[in-house]
Amino acid sequence: MRRATTSEIQWLLRRGATRGTSEPALDVNWEPDALVIETPDGSTAYEPLAHDLIRCVNEPMVEDPAEPASLMVEAECGIGYQAFLCIGALASEAVFPGDAELLFAPVEAVGFPVDAVIHVHWIGNRDALAQVRKRILDVEHAYQEQEQGSISGPGFLAGEDRELAREYEAILQGTSHPPMLKTSVSFAVGATDRQELERRVDALTERFGDVPLHRPRGLQHRLFLEHLPRVGSEVADYEQQMTVEQFGAMVVTASTDLGSDTGTYIGTSPTGGGRPVRYDPTEASRTSRASAVLLAGTLGSGKTLTAQAIAYAAERRGSLVVDFDPKPDHALDQIPELTGSVEVLELSGDETNRGRLDPMAIGLPELREELASSYLLELLRDPPPAWENQVQRAVRDAIRASEHNLGAVIARLKAADDTTANEVGDALEVIADFGLARLGFGNEANAEPGSAKSAVTTIRTPGLSLPDPGASRETYTRAERISVATLSLIAALALRLVSGDRSRHKVVLLDEAWFLLASTQGRMLLNRLVRLGRSANTTVLLASQRLADLGDLSELVGTYFLFGQESDVETSRALRLIGLDPDDDTLIHSLKGFRKGRCLMRDLKGRVGELQVDLASDALLKALDTTPRREAEK
Repeated sequence: MRRATTSEIQWLLRRGATRGTSEPALDVNWEPDALVIETPDGSTAYEPLAHDLIRCVNEPMVEDPAEPASLMVEAECGIGYQAFLCIGALASEAVFPGDAELLFAPVEAVGFPVDAVIHVHWIGNRDALAQVRKRILDVEHAYQEQEQGSISGPGFLAGEDRELAREYEAILQGTSHPPMLKTSVSFAVGATDRQELERRVDALTERFGDVPLHRPRGLQHRLFLEHLPRVGSEVADYEQQMTVEQFGAMVVTASTDLGSDTGTYIGTSPTGGGRPVRYDPTEASRTSRASAVLLAGTLGSGKTLTAQAIAYAAERRGSLVVDFDPKPDHALDQIPELTGSVEVLELSGDETNRGRLDPMAIGLPELREELASSYLLELLRDPPPAWENQVQRAVRDAIRASEHNLGAVIARLKAADDTTANEVGDALEVIADFGLARLGFGNEANAEPGSAKSAVTTIRTPGLSLPDPGASRETYTRAERISVATLSLIAALALRLVSGDRSRHKVVLLDEAWFLLASTQGRMLLNRLVRLGRSANTTVLLASQRLADLGDLSELVGTYFLFGQESDVETSRALRLIGLDPDDDTLIHSLKGFRKGRCLMRDLKGRVGELQVDLASDALLKALDTTPRREAEK
């Protein structure tokens, strides 16, 4: 719930006359005059002049007595026809979700716009108790009349009413009584001609099933006013009592706002009637919120495509983008609009790439020692404590000597007067010349750190040999150990690239982030990168297949895009992350079936809703979508 803006109030007022025909023409300079009034507590408030509001709804309208109850409204854009229907008596029990969602499910199902208004008047406990006691007297009198005037005595219904009334009195006198609500619900349907109006009224009435919709003649004008912004209802003919549970079930999706107030279009909200959803990656930094974004889902669910779409939209708005493409299957360099703006770093295990990810060169000064030591130990299979001590000592001495490459660390180990140090040096020297490990072991000739020279920097490592997501570290092969360790270096490079100019917004896209989450060094770098995000004006996009290793980092994630999952365990874990019931079978079944860009989004405000990602451009979809079907069509 939030206060309506001036422009929204004008839209609500003017739209009444154009309902079902067209959108109202708004005056961007409209601002009602107001009176300065003093509130009961002595503070100052403003009350808009009524005539300034009435001018927005002064179109002539008439109810034709010869036709079914409806209004003919003569708006500036043309003549329209509107019908207003009031909800009848509610069933004592209803299935939820489903039959109980009277302000959502039937209205969304008809396929045309329907306005719903509910006026709720809360009755205080004292007044409610007085009403109930009056009702008890009425029921008691009816019971006694039947007892004395009927040969068969009081009927079953009279006895049941008597018991229910006394039970409700006991509830109201208790400490945890539910509030009593007086409510009236009405619906408005509009069309350009009477025939279409009648078709829509019939379709809506049919959707409500056993719940009757009344179309009162003589009240159409007053019901028209009920659908304008106002406090309280003046049509008491269809008021009825309602519990808070009934009210909550009816408006279960009352707030369908999702995403950012401003930003680029990212898709639609199916549960919000197809309402557009915007996303602004700069919002977290601007509002001091958690800047990490998690996109989780199984293969082919749409997480990678969505992450690229967010990065592309951010670049169009002036952001610097660092895109890590481990598979590689990202295609930002294939988008025509980014021609000349994308620098692709092909970090293979070729000798020409030696040292391009040397942690002694690319690591930030405060992280360099820890980064280099962890990388070297990650390459070794279960190194003994003596080896760990020698590695850490050699790295420390090299940094103190202002050496900026791991080649110098190996040289120190091999030259040491210690057999253990020599053994570690020999082992690392062998690994240093094995595939992707060449990226991490530089020398003086190639120890210069990289920098972002283009608006988009795509980092590709085509030689990565990543293990299965469910495999334990003890089963990694040498190639897999080197590949996982290399991911940490790429995260360190991204950290360096975005730690410069803080006035420019940056986006870091880390695909296959679960490998970083699975290692201590990777988690440390991610933690540092995400925490730096707010102060360095950076948004970190984490695309991952697994959620099990997220741990404490979930507290640093501000926005979630949860796509389809494979297992019930992962699905429940995903629901728990965004605050939904992890044991809800309906939610689990729905989320497991999400594919082709359908996901659950939780935005920075904590609102959760379905999102259908829509790139709004076939050319952009063709460039970014790399599924086998798309490749075959090309």
